[in-house]
Amino acid sequence: MRSPSSINFAIIASSLFFVACGDAEETKDGTVPTPTESHVDASSLENTDCQDVNGTDVPGAAVYFSGTMVRNGGTISGLEHAYFIANETWKDLGEDDCTVTISVSGSTGEPLGCAICDLSVEIAATMIDSASDCPEALQEDYESYIVTYDVQTLDDGTANWFFHESGNQFATGTHTETELQYLSDAQCQWY
Repeated sequence: MRSPSSINFAIIASSLFFVACGDAEETKDGTVPTPTESHVDASSLENTDCQDVNGTDVPGAAVYFSGTMVRNGGTISGLEHAYFIANETWKDLGEDDCTVTISVSGSTGEPLGCAICDLSVEIAATMIDSASDCPEALQEDYESYIVTYDVQTLDDGTANWFFHESGNQFATGTHTETELQYLSDAQCQWY
């Protein structure tokens, strides 16, 4: 399995399950508190295309990635999640849907190499063991990583997310002055 920064995702349809994104409330010192949960309702995620490989049942999951972050000036903090939605064959082996939760912090800046983007998001990420319930082997790639995203923010409040290194779009989401959110399309992973 590869880390989230090296996976090429299909472009997500904008109709996927986003909770309304409004400006987060500031604290008395003028900062926006770091999110403590995802904007994605994991029970709404489905595994429709990752049931078999060429007609052969193979254990696996549809994997979605999400980010729920706040901006405080040039800094960013929040959570990323990897949602594994098990197929029936994997469930028959005793596994089930699971989630890896990752704490992220970093900075925003000018995008480099993405002509349509409005900002870059550079983050350092560390898995939160107590909030991750996937099998240990699936958690290894998320223990810690550094990644840069380029983000196109549109006037209608939507946002397109790209991997900085490859330039490939991997998710869509929403944005405000204080919040950034994304959800990728599902990617099949087999075990």
